[in-house]
Amino acid sequence: MLIYTKDLLEVDLSSIELLDRTRKINKLLHNNNKSKVVFNDICSVMKDIVTSNILVISRKGKVLGTDIYHGADEISGLLGYNVGTFIDGTLNERLLGILSTKENVNLETLGFDGSVSTKYKAIITPIDIAGERLGTFFAYRGSEDYTIEDIILCEYGATVV
Repeated sequence: MLIYTKDLLEVDLSSIELLDRTRKINKLLHNNNKSKVVFNDICSVMKDIVTSNILVISRKGKVLGTDIYHGADEISGLLGYNVGTFIDGTLNERLLGILSTKENVNLETLGFDGSVSTKYKAIITPIDIAGERLGTFFAYRGSEDYTIEDIILCEYGATVV
């Protein structure tokens, strides 16, 4: 016998929403008829799923893909937003030093100035295949904290990358 309460219903709706968001990422895998991965396509889907600005950065610091969430400001200075450009070398070294997903990162620890660190929250997910670091999935948005659902989705998105 199932007993539905308001709390149970909220959990179920949250789970359904998470499932719907993961299915949007799945479509990237199933609808890819191209022989090359288009990182901007992945960034475009991920920006809407986690309501964040997204960058996919290679191990060498090259921007492979990017997309900006509507109405969100871009962090200037250390990041590059054009595919093919490179981010600041020191920032890339700090990103490569992150070995597991870090959410709500203090951007000051990565070398950004204090005004940036108070204005934005970031989630950084390493992109690893078979123990080899291939790059970094970097997402950031205004001062809203990232949730466990956001962490799950970013890690899944990084796996797709």
